[in-house]
Parts: sequence; C-alpha cells; structure tokens
Amino acid sequence: MTGFKTKRGIWTALLFAGLSSLAVCCADGSYYGYTDEDVNNIRSGKGSSVPERITLVVGDYGRSSNVTKGGDGAVSERGDWSRKGAKLRVYAFRKDSSCYRAVPGQSSSESYPVCLIDASLDVPGSAEGRLASFSEPEYSLFWPLSYDYYGEKLYYPKADVSYDFFAYSTGGIEIDPSTVRRKDVSVSFPIKIDGAADLMYAKATVTESQKMMLPSLGLSAIEQVEAVGRCYSNWSAKLGIVPVLSFQHALTRISFDLYPAEQGCNDVMIDHIEVMSRDSCIFTVACSDSVLARQGVDFSNDAKDAIFLLTEENGTALNDTIYHTDYHGDFSEDILTRPHVRVGGCFLLPSEPSYTFVLYLKKKGYVSVTPSSITVSPKKGGNFLAGNNYVVRVAVHDLTAVDFDVDVDPWENAKGSDNKI
Repeated sequence: MTGFKTKRGIWTALLFAGLSSLAVCCADGSYYGYTDEDVNNIRSGKGSSVPERITLVVGDYGRSSNVTKGGDGAVSERGDWSRKGAKLRVYAFRKDSSCYRAVPGQSSSESYPVCLIDASLDVPGSAEGRLASFSEPEYSLFWPLSYDYYGEKLYYPKADVSYDFFAYSTGGIEIDPSTVRRKDVSVSFPIKIDGAADLMYAKATVTESQKMMLPSLGLSAIEQVEAVGRCYSNWSAKLGIVPVLSFQHALTRISFDLYPAEQGCNDVMIDHIEVMSRDSCIFTVACSDSVLARQGVDFSNDAKDAIFLLTEENGTALNDTIYHTDYHGDFSEDILTRPHVRVGGCFLLPSEPSYTFVLYLKKKGYVSVTPSSITVSPKKGGNFLAGNNYVVRVAVHDLTAVDFDVDVDPWENAKGSDNKI
C-alpha cells in the first residue's frame, strides 16, 4: 500500500491546491462535520484519522474544455460566470435519503447528518440551496456570504456514509424562498422565466478522468467499482475523488442570423422580434435516485400566453438601428455563403414542437414597422431539444417577403450539434 499512498498524495496535492471549502455547525452545538480545530487536534495526536475536506468543482478538472457554466443570460463560452457575476446554489443530501426536508444539524439514528449543505448555513430557516460563486482558474466554488472569500471549511463525517451533491442556477431570476418545496425525495420550486435567463442544473457524478485515475492508485477492479459506489464520502475523498458538477441547460436556445437575399435588401432592418411562449414552470433542482422524478423543468400546466422580446446579449432592449445586411457582392452565389448578421442575443425557451416568431421589419430612415410571422419546427419531427442552440436563418427580400431555415449550432452541452433539423 505504500505505492497507493504516494500516488494518492501527489494526486490530492494537485487537486486540492487553491480549492474552497466550508464548515457546518449543528443546532445542538456539536459538529457532524469537522472544523479546522478538530483537524489540527487530530493531526497533533489528539484524535484518530484525519477527516477529508469537502471540495466542489465545476466541470471535469481533467478536461477543462468541458467546463459548462451558466449565469445571467445565455452561456456560450468560458468565463461567462466570472464576467457576469453569476451565482449558483448548492445542496448536499445523504445518498438515497428519503428526508430532503432535513437541514444541516439534523441527524439520522446513526448520528450523521442527512443534509450537509443548504442556505440555512448562511440564512437561518432558508430552504434554498446555499449561495455559491464560481472561482477561476481552479473551477471551484466559494461561499460569498461566509466570513471570508474562500468561505468556511466543511469536512466529511468520519462515518462511512455517502452524499449526493446538487447545484442549480436560475440565471439571475429571483425566486420567493417561501415557495421552495422540500419533500422527502425532491426539492423544487415554481419559477417564471423571462425568455433570456439560462436555467441550469447539475448533480455531481464521477467523471471518466476520475475513473481512469483509480487503477493508478493500486485498486483492483472490484475496489474501483466500490470506490465509485461510495461517492461521495470521507472514504472516496481519501482517494482524491471530489464532486464534479457538470451543468445542463434546462431550456432551448434560439438565435437569429440575417442573410441578404436580393438587391435592395440592405435597406431592410430588424426593429424587434417577439415570440409567444409558456413562462411558468416547476423547477426540480434535487431528487433522490429512488424516484422517477428527475432534475429539470416542467411547463405542462402552463398556457402559451407570455410574449417575450429578443434582447441584446447583455439583456438590454434590441438596438433597432443596426441589424441589417450590408452585402454588395454577387447575388447569384449560394445565399448561405454570403456574409450574415447575428441579430442581438437569443431566446431561451421551453422545449416545444414549434415556435412562432414575429419579425418586425422597417426601411432605413423610417419609423413604421411591418410584421412578418414565421413558424419553425424541427424537420425530423419531435420537439426542439433543451440544451441545443437552434439558429433561425432569415433571408430578407423586402418588407413583405421573408424566407427562413433552421440549423443546429454547437452549445456547451448540445446533442447532435452537427445535424440539420
């Protein structure tokens, strides 16, 4: 086992450098997690084995290009979370627990906590997930409401009990904390989207790079399976396996590209674009593996009666003076080879079999607008998929003639992103 300890020590030193953590104090004054003082006492010979610190990482640290981030508005590239100051919220519940109503400090009959992390650590009585922010370049989380930048420190209970870690982002939309529903096996709340916020969710899972690391620790095939099955716990943390949160987009992203169709089209401008959509849903942000419910959004009880306007990427109203083509080339060439213009930001909408958009067009120098309605559907049938970015390619001839096509453009967690629909 000497080789195992040496390899693990190197791995852990690399993994934990600069990463954040926190502490949990129970209602009865005892600690089900461990403080720095506890750890120091153990290391000085006053205790037994050293408990492992809890660290949360966003994205697979072994494949940093796969880090998926979310925040105010749609997410397209690395750094969006830090640049936009986006916030996440985090829960941790005992694995396969049937008591998601529990809060930190409430223990089971075995005297270990059912809930390790929620917002009540910072705001007594709050049922939300604990507020967290994203830290680059380590891709770790810190707790902005705690007493310092890196937050309090939390260690796994020494009892060999495993925990599930969940996180979510409402894309900057504020919710009423009193509406959070903590049930036995799930956590959810109602939320009203605005057509631009990126709702995201995650459950920590053991990554492929973490699994590939296990043989180097001297573990047998059976022990490797056991290590994955006991995540996340004090035991798995000793192997250097930390919870990795890879986020999924809960909504469908729709963008617009403007193409020149014929002579004179350069004088046609986009004034604004609107869509009628559902806007009220139930957002399930945590759930036990023992139930059929899964993380995500449910709009099934809402009517399609909200009107959203396309905005700029920063959320401001669409600039009605700049979106037009400026093509002076050969109109006999294929239209998709001609330079195009991306119009504003994007819509973030519930998954639907079709969307009807109204493009309001006007001539340069004029105020009056002409509406042009287009209904788009996936060519292969079914619904537009959450987590995909669909590009509506609009070819404008004049104020009354508009052609369109739809294609799929890569997004962070898009599926089948190279296929036309």
